Amino acid sequence: RSEIEDPEAVAVLDEKIERVIAEVEASHGRIAHLNLLEGKLRFVQGKIAEGQQLLDKASRDLGETHFQTSLLAANASQRRGDWGDAARRLEQTLTHRPGMDEIRIELAKLYLQHRQAEDAQRHLNLLLESLPEDPRVLKLHASLLASRGQVDDAVAIYESLRLLAQP
Repeated sequence: RSEIEDPEAVAVLDEKIERVIAEVEASHGRIAHLNLLEGKLRFVQGKIAEGQQLLDKASRDLGETHFQTSLLAANASQRRGDWGDAARRLEQTLTHRPGMDEIRIELAKLYLQHRQAEDAQRHLNLLLESLPEDPRVLKLHASLLASRGQVDDAVAIYESLRLLAQP
């Protein structure tokens, strides 16, 4: 949907998705994955509050550990301007699934954006152990170092990333 530039095509796609949601609900009732799907749709339509309610319901039904639901609900919280709620949701998911590096990356980004260097560092330490060569992790590490005035170390990381990207 996000790659489609034609507003009419987006409207047709939205209508088709709405129809599928209605058909699934008619045949199976209001199941958790349906709330997840409709929550995603509302979210991309810019109906953040409505999407958040559906994602919260899906999260309750699927459990707080459902990776995709947690990320989407946290993203909705961020878009509403409630980064604390976003962090809480992601941290809660990690208590149940501590090995979820994608959640940890999102948390490190979130904490860096809101100048919570110690919290970002806590997640980056674990990420640097589990994903030591991941460019996303290295960029976050460089950003943290730069925010602490360790510019030379940050530049060295960016330079190594540039060299890795060359064929």
